[in-house]
Amino acid sequence: MYHVFSPLAIITLVSVVLVGCSLTPGRTERPTWLVQLERVHGNLLPGQIIEMNDQRPIAFQQLLDRLSNKRLVYVGETHNEAEHHDVQLEVLKGLHAKDTRLIIGMEMFERTFQSVLDEWTAGAIDQKALLRESEWLSRWKFDFYYYEKILGFAREHNVKILALNAPRELVRKVGEFGVNALSPGEKGMIASIDTSDNLHRDYLQRVFQRHHRSPGQTFQSFYEAQCVWDDTMAETISKFVTTPEGEDKRIIVFCGAGHMIYKFGVPMRVFRKTPVPYATILPCTLKRIRGEFYGEGEPAFPPPADYLWITKDSAHKKVRLGIVAEKGLAGEEGVVVRKVIIGSPAEKAGIESGDMILSIDEETTNDMVDLKLALSGKEPGSVGRIVYQRGGKRREAEMTFLEIGAK
Repeated sequence: MYHVFSPLAIITLVSVVLVGCSLTPGRTERPTWLVQLERVHGNLLPGQIIEMNDQRPIAFQQLLDRLSNKRLVYVGETHNEAEHHDVQLEVLKGLHAKDTRLIIGMEMFERTFQSVLDEWTAGAIDQKALLRESEWLSRWKFDFYYYEKILGFAREHNVKILALNAPRELVRKVGEFGVNALSPGEKGMIASIDTSDNLHRDYLQRVFQRHHRSPGQTFQSFYEAQCVWDDTMAETISKFVTTPEGEDKRIIVFCGAGHMIYKFGVPMRVFRKTPVPYATILPCTLKRIRGEFYGEGEPAFPPPADYLWITKDSAHKKVRLGIVAEKGLAGEEGVVVRKVIIGSPAEKAGIESGDMILSIDEETTNDMVDLKLALSGKEPGSVGRIVYQRGGKRREAEMTFLEIGAK
C-alpha cells in the first residue's frame, strides 16, 4: 500500500537523479527535516529558495551572504531542464560579483580536455572548435543550448573552467563489467573508488531498480560506475584546491543532481579528501515534485541539499529535421543527406537523399557540429530557411521545425 503526502514529501527523491529517471521511494515515517519543513512552510512556489537549516524561504541576496564563507558551492541540475541552468548562471554571476577568484567546475567535460577549455576561456578557439575538440556531441550529447550562457560568461570574464569527469568509455566499461575489468593504464585515468557508503549504495539501489539498464548488468557494476563518476570528479576538485593555482580560489561546481543530492556523491567525497567548507543547492521542479509518492521501507536520508531552489518546468523542446546525414568528402561544403524521414520537416521542405545541406538560417553546416548548433535553441513551430545543393545547383526552402517525436 502506498501513502500520498503533500508535495513537500517528494523533495528527497525528485527526478533529479543522474540517470534521468523518476524515482518512487517509500517510507512509513517521514524524516524530521521534512516534517519541520511542512509545518513551517506548507506550500512551495516557483522561484523560492528554501534554506533547509530552518526550513524557511530566503531571498537570493541572503543566499549569497550565506555562501560567502564556502570554498565550494555545488549547484545540481536535471540536464534537460532549462531553468536549472538559469539558476546555475544566476548563482555564478552572484558569486563572481562578490569574488572574482571564482572557478567553474563542470561535469560536462572530461579531464582529458582541460587544455581545450583553457583555450576557450582565453579566446583562442570559437564555439564550434570547443564542441569539436571536446567531442561534445559524442561524449556529453545534451543540447549545447543549455550551457551556452554559462560558457559565454566564463569566456567574457576570463573565469577558468575545470574539467571534472572521467572518460566516458571507461565509465561505460565499468558499468558493463566492473572496475576490475579495467587495465592498469585505464585505472590510472580514473580515481580509486569508495564503495563503503551504505546510504549512497541504498539510494543507487533504488535508482538501479527503476533504471532501464543493459541486459545482464549487475547492480555492483552499475554502482561502481557511479562511483567512478563521483570519485573522479571529487579527486579533480580536491587536487585543484590544493595546487598553487587553486589554493586561494573558490569553485562553483555544476553537475547532475544525482552526483550531489544528499551530499554523499561528490560533496562528501571531496570533503573526506580536502575538508573545506561547502554548500549544496538543488533546483527542483514543481511538476516532478507533485508526481512522486512515498511508500514502504525508505531509509532515513538526510535533507537533499542545504538549499532547495524551486523552479518551473522548463525542459527545452529539441527540434528535428528528420534526416540521416554525414559530413561530406574532404573539401566539400555541407553535410550529405543519406535518408529523409517520411513526414519530417525535411521531406515537407522538399529535401531528398543525396542533397547537400549548406546552411540553416545563414548558419553554415559543413559538419555535424555545425548542423547541431544551427538547430540548437530553435523552437518547435518556428520557421527557418534552409539552403541546400542538388545536382550542382543551389536551392532554398522554408522549413517549419517540429519537436522530436512530433508529426
